[in-house]
Amino acid sequence: MAEEQQGGAGGVKKRPVGQLLFVVLALVAFWLWRRAGASEAAQQSAPAAQSEANPTSGAQASNKSARPPLPRVIASDAGAIAQAAGAGRADGGDAQLAGHLIAMGQSLQLGEPLAKNAANADKYVDKLCAETSKLKAHPAIPDNAGVNADAAVFMAPRMDYEKPLDQPPGSLHLSDELRAKLRDADWLAKITEADLAGRDFSWMAALLQFDHWSVLGAGRLRDTQVLDAMRGSIPNYSSLIGWAKLRYGLAIRRGDAAAASVEVRHLADLIRTQSYLISEMVAVVLYRMDAPARAAAASAGQDVSGWTAPDLDDLQKTRELEFAAMYFGYPGVDPGVVRK
Repeated sequence: MAEEQQGGAGGVKKRPVGQLLFVVLALVAFWLWRRAGASEAAQQSAPAAQSEANPTSGAQASNKSARPPLPRVIASDAGAIAQAAGAGRADGGDAQLAGHLIAMGQSLQLGEPLAKNAANADKYVDKLCAETSKLKAHPAIPDNAGVNADAAVFMAPRMDYEKPLDQPPGSLHLSDELRAKLRDADWLAKITEADLAGRDFSWMAALLQFDHWSVLGAGRLRDTQVLDAMRGSIPNYSSLIGWAKLRYGLAIRRGDAAAASVEVRHLADLIRTQSYLISEMVAVVLYRMDAPARAAAASAGQDVSGWTAPDLDDLQKTRELEFAAMYFGYPGVDPGVVRK
């Protein structure tokens, strides 16, 4: 049987390569398990950009067919490469462990997918830069971030969080049953009077006084030094997505859909100022709600003449670019490509 030699204080020890591989994979699996909070949040929020907030109008279908989606830097090997995603940690001990795991993992099984990702990053960087430049010239999502009024203290007690800080739920928590119903493509039609009864939406109007939201600025995340699912928790935005949909459902009934649009889009603006991938994806979900809400308001006879919904095609392109950017952070990508 093939063996690997390892020196030590007691002389030369022999350890089967198969056992070493098992240990390495077990450590990597544990590493990834600790990152499960981030994955769970991404599953709850990012996929919603495809299904939760999809308008049903024919305009959206034509927009999607008019321009093919941007190529993801890597797709088939994304799961394997994700094992190396902890390389950039700022804290020394965990970073050292991550470095050892990644070095061993690369030599055993990750070298090929990482090399493929690096090649694809080099291949697509010019296309992605060109698409990004177009969006900067005509942004689908305006940058309204400020520095004067932080929503952190206001939102901290209202928010849900991922484990291990998921208890108690925030005051805006919605039941699993209601959130599941609101994921339906025809979510506006699914909202009932019972869903709206007794809900206080004044917090959404109150958010208009704030110009940014620092996720670590207050509440149970205040003492977290690094926003990392390995060492703490991250916000769970699922209930905020549900509240935004309920606000539009209420607006269709009482005739203030344009005001609801201002409130929901400002909520998206604030979430986006947190500047990490999950918050970007959630913001896109919220912006995409505007199109079906505007169509429903027009059908209900409300005046929508001064209401311009975001461009759905550009929102989709923004989402794709943000996902693609993630793959440039994996080990092996040429630093020059990253800078570009």
